[in-house]
Amino acid sequence: MFCGWLSCASCGAASVVRQSYILLALLKKRQLKDALYTIFMTAAQRGSKWIAAQHPSDITARKDMILAPWKEMEYKELLAKRAAWNAWSAWCRDQVPIVDTYESGVLDVSRYLQWRGRKAPTATMGAFRGLAWLQRHLGLRLHIEVEAIEALSCRNNDVQPGKTTKQAEVPTPSFYNRCVRLIRKQKD
Repeated sequence: MFCGWLSCASCGAASVVRQSYILLALLKKRQLKDALYTIFMTAAQRGSKWIAAQHPSDITARKDMILAPWKEMEYKELLAKRAAWNAWSAWCRDQVPIVDTYESGVLDVSRYLQWRGRKAPTATMGAFRGLAWLQRHLGLRLHIEVEAIEALSCRNNDVQPGKTTKQAEVPTPSFYNRCVRLIRKQKD
């Protein structure tokens, strides 16, 4: 029986919490992969990676082939790729006339990167890398290989002296356990 503590040897709560955390992370990762695969399927024949399925078994083989490079990617990496897609597609929808998210022109990509650079000086490189991943893995035609686009992505991306960057830490179950103990201790 669960006693209320997040780590209790007698009721095994820590292992249950840990297992739940792992299962939730796997489910979220699977959902992200499915969302990215949906983008690939929506691009369909317009995309450079499209493979027509002749038989029902080909559909599964195609999905396995597209998802294979993502197998080792962490959840945060997949989340960043999805965020790159969200930012790109939102920008495309806001343009007049609307820009095709799957098959855009070189100037459209250039305008997008310049727009991202105005928002934050170092954002252009991140946006470029996100678009490059979308082109490489989902087959979107974004002209990332064009020399002018590559040059634009490198502009204004030097980190200023004295400015340090650090990856945010992901809270672990043990962190939450310590927080609960601290809160309970303060109540007493």
